[in-house]
Amino acid sequence: MPNQALGLHRVAPRVYDLTGTRTGSIRDQLLRAGLVANGLIDTNEISSADHLLVIGAGAAGMCAAMNAAYWGVHVTVVELDQVPFATFFRARWRRVDPCEYDWPHPHCQQGLFPQSNGWFPLPQTTGTGADLAHSWTHLWQQWQALYDGKGKRGHIELLTSLDGRPMVNPANHRYPAGANHVEVSAPWQTGDTPSVRPFGAIINAAGFGVECTDSDGQCPDPWNGFQGPAFWKDDDQIPNDPKEHIPHTNVVISGGGDGAMQDFQRVVTGHFGLTLLKALQDAIDHHRPGFQLDADGLIRSLLSAEESARRMHAWQRQAHPAKQMTAAWHAAFEQAIVPHIKRLGQAALDAVAHDVLRGSLKNGQLKVTWAHRLSTPEYAYALNRFLCLVLNTLCSEASSNMIKHSVQLLPRHEITAISPSAKANHHPCVSAKGCIGVLHDVTLTSHTGLPHPIKDVDLIIVRHGADRSTTPGRGPYAPEQMTPYDIPV
Repeated sequence: MPNQALGLHRVAPRVYDLTGTRTGSIRDQLLRAGLVANGLIDTNEISSADHLLVIGAGAAGMCAAMNAAYWGVHVTVVELDQVPFATFFRARWRRVDPCEYDWPHPHCQQGLFPQSNGWFPLPQTTGTGADLAHSWTHLWQQWQALYDGKGKRGHIELLTSLDGRPMVNPANHRYPAGANHVEVSAPWQTGDTPSVRPFGAIINAAGFGVECTDSDGQCPDPWNGFQGPAFWKDDDQIPNDPKEHIPHTNVVISGGGDGAMQDFQRVVTGHFGLTLLKALQDAIDHHRPGFQLDADGLIRSLLSAEESARRMHAWQRQAHPAKQMTAAWHAAFEQAIVPHIKRLGQAALDAVAHDVLRGSLKNGQLKVTWAHRLSTPEYAYALNRFLCLVLNTLCSEASSNMIKHSVQLLPRHEITAISPSAKANHHPCVSAKGCIGVLHDVTLTSHTGLPHPIKDVDLIIVRHGADRSTTPGRGPYAPEQMTPYDIPV
């Protein structure tokens, strides 16, 4: 029987791509890398005689390499940066959890992947990207000292500061007749002339592409050089403690996916994900004992909508475009959640809002605008969709006009212009970090062409996904995660 993991990721004979996935989930990267590496061994595409080439020394690339080397395969890993896990080292402030977004399944709070007891090269625990990078670097160094090339283990050759793009270019691949390998012609050190090396297989794990946080190359640039803070790399100075003072007073968030949803939660409350879920339930327990935020009946409705929507997405046809599917998905959540939160009663609803929302938002010192291009948010984790709808309901149904007017949702709007405010003293937009906290004027335009200007915005968050065209040798679009929870055994 053909190996399904290999079939999903194969882009050419003996060439496999891990960059075309829908989700940027770290756990999913690790899972795919392990499944593909083990599949290559099981099908004898790689062995002690037929080596593996991996492009990218991030989570997926190093996981694939260490998996293969564990079974005696010699692996060459090519990395553009100077060290493995370089992108993760730069992410020092945003929490990531391997199980959090499996909510409402009961294991969502376990904070560990994998759960199984077998050997796995790079397990993931809850922490920042930098926490993971330090932990994984220790495991990599341990591998080098104890296992690399010793006994039955293969050797991992790590080539850093080297551009791997020529190695995934099909023009540089040759398949000799009758041979069980692909020949790759490329420079194997910076500045070298190309030479040929044979490999049993190639795995492209070079990342998901450049994050879209600017005007996407329009000329002349209607954003005047503005770049928003990157999801991982740039600290947007939003404190992850609701009691801490937030330095921003006017925030615009653009995007309809998980990144925008997570940042909306952080701006409005100082929490996100399971931490926010707990804060909400704690407040409800105090003001309305016995009321369950994630009541069984509600969760059954959400899971039914989730199952239908994900199946529709995976099997979508032209007659059912994605925007119609996501609108129906979101509407099903909204129709279940909004009445449920209203059943708190006005007094309890106001009290919960008071406990959970940021103080500066409650007293009118913080304005938040969230815009997205479709009529509803798009493909997203159930937990993010649930929490954003709960927060929207708390704000829109609050007795306080201050709260109602502090949060503005603008569906079917897109940013069409950004420029430094007159109060910004001719600020030049040259970097994402340099624009955080600087006043800008933003124009959001509706689908009908009606402009919606917002003056003096001091934080603009752009979550428009990644530009996949910037990823070398990118493969097909894989709409789903490989498996919900754990390594198949």
